[in-house]
Amino acid sequence: MAVLIVIVLMSVGAVVLLTQSKKDQDHTAQQLLMKAVTALNRYKGQHGSFKGVTAGQLRKIDDGLPANLQNPIVISGGYSLALTSKTGVLYRFTRDQSGAVTRTCVVPANGEKGDCKANKFGVGSW
Repeated sequence: MAVLIVIVLMSVGAVVLLTQSKKDQDHTAQQLLMKAVTALNRYKGQHGSFKGVTAGQLRKIDDGLPANLQNPIVISGGYSLALTSKTGVLYRFTRDQSGAVTRTCVVPANGEKGDCKANKFGVGSW
């Protein structure tokens, strides 16, 4: 009986550890995305605008940025940056021309939310 209790406790612990690990992976993706925002702002400081910026150019500014960083989308004075975490959740940081910021995330179909506060459709914020 004691062995059964230990096995049950170990399996519960493994599930908790797995869930926390996925949240940690998502948190890492969020931190990397914020580093990309810093690199993008440095790019603008060096070039006077966001025009023509690519993910590759941002990685030259900060070589710690991941290969899965998507090319920035530049929208009339604002921008949007995105990357996918190891859990499969897409994280996006958007700043419009007025300076307003939105942080959105999209959970893949049948995926786990990780650190994304998603609704039933898999779209949320972080």
